[in-house]
Amino acid sequence: MGSPCAPTSIDLNHLVAIYPGITGSDYHANWIYQGGAFSQLFSQAWAKRFAVGDLKWRLDRTVPAFDAKSPPESHLLVDPNAAKGLGRYYYDWLVHPSYDDYWKQWSIEERYGQIKVAALHIGGWYDLFMPGALRNYQGIKEHGGSCGGPPGAEDGDDSRRPFRVRTKDRRG
Repeated sequence: MGSPCAPTSIDLNHLVAIYPGITGSDYHANWIYQGGAFSQLFSQAWAKRFAVGDLKWRLDRTVPAFDAKSPPESHLLVDPNAAKGLGRYYYDWLVHPSYDDYWKQWSIEERYGQIKVAALHIGGWYDLFMPGALRNYQGIKEHGGSCGGPPGAEDGDDSRRPFRVRTKDRRG
């Protein structure tokens, strides 16, 4: 489990901007153990989606290319070891029901002060990931990160902003 802007594995100093989309701010409290209860449906669906993607990635890299010189029955279609260890993070989540060092290593909230680059946060009003987008926006901005446009655009001159934030519901 990780995040597009997980500072534990990415040195942000060389980046100009980040896009923390479809992510949370604290994976323990805001995703896997919402309100202290294990979010089984979300956790299993999310882990399954990652496991299937990981399996495809592994198979694409382990199954040998077509070999016209070998008999058809000797061609390996699926590497039987490709699924080994898939989804182990799901089981890690289960053995860490409390916020501990395991969850701390993935927490974006714990590292807001390290994120000093512009961040484009995307979320929908009725989106499951909206609380994380809002918390990340607020947390990064409060700790000195840039969350809205190019350097200097905070002075009120909207002409230098590459985009504008729309806050009115399109239905209204």
